[in-house]
Amino acid sequence: MKKLNKVLLMLVVLMTVSTSTVATAAITTSHAGHGGVDPGAIGNGYKEADIARMINNQIVAKSGAVDATDNSAISVNDNLSKIVNKVNLNSNGTSWNLSNHLNSASPAATGVEVFYYAGDPVGKAKAEQVSAAIANVLGIPNRGAKTADLYVIRNTKGHSLLIEWGFISNSGDVQKLLTKMDTVTTEVVKLFNSTINPVPPVTPPVNPVQPPTTGFARSYNETGTMCATERNWVKDTPTKAARLVEYQSNGQAIKYHKVVWSDGIVWLQLTGWDGKQRYVAYSDATQGNGFGRKYGYCQ
Repeated sequence: MKKLNKVLLMLVVLMTVSTSTVATAAITTSHAGHGGVDPGAIGNGYKEADIARMINNQIVAKSGAVDATDNSAISVNDNLSKIVNKVNLNSNGTSWNLSNHLNSASPAATGVEVFYYAGDPVGKAKAEQVSAAIANVLGIPNRGAKTADLYVIRNTKGHSLLIEWGFISNSGDVQKLLTKMDTVTTEVVKLFNSTINPVPPVTPPVNPVQPPTTGFARSYNETGTMCATERNWVKDTPTKAARLVEYQSNGQAIKYHKVVWSDGIVWLQLTGWDGKQRYVAYSDATQGNGFGRKYGYCQ
């Protein structure tokens, strides 16, 4: 009889631990990447920031998570800082925080990938689940769980996942995401929350962004550091035909003080060793005044 009582006690303890684990697994915060002056990548007539907000609105409504999206930033760094501050204000060491984005590369690139903090094995396991679930619903390649030195993941409390829901530069990825957004966001929320709040169906944007503008389309002052992910141009003026001054090596970091859209490229302006102004290519800007394929990352 005593042995039976011990077994029953152990079962009660296990059930209590299991219930506690489910309760703490719910999504604490969710946000859409980019915003304010930063539209994110642009492709197939859509801005990354707009689609990310559609995704995020669904997740927040279905999960009851705190919306940590920023819409008032005056620079990329300001946007990142405001998001991190809001996430941390509402999180602790066991929280789950989602950052919603779309990838951008060549039109042939496709699939979903989920980034997690390198020192978080629990986050890795969840990232693998999320990536597989999205790939299964949308019918796109599962690029899996990945790590990278991303500002939001590195600076937020708890478990943070940055989800690249597909490639905005791939028309198939975009259309599958827009048409199946209700189903795919529900499947992701199910991986965290035991109950799902009902929400109205998603309505895709009616008027996507217009074709590219030409010339010196946009600029703003911002200080930061850019790390190249491949060998990169450094020129004396922000145009493709400008004189090549030197190369930025893969992995090399440079400090910049201004962001400039010109000649289909987003350039970062820096002061060279000789005191002259130089321009390094940060990303393509082939559609509208946003970011396309990137040659590095900023921190």
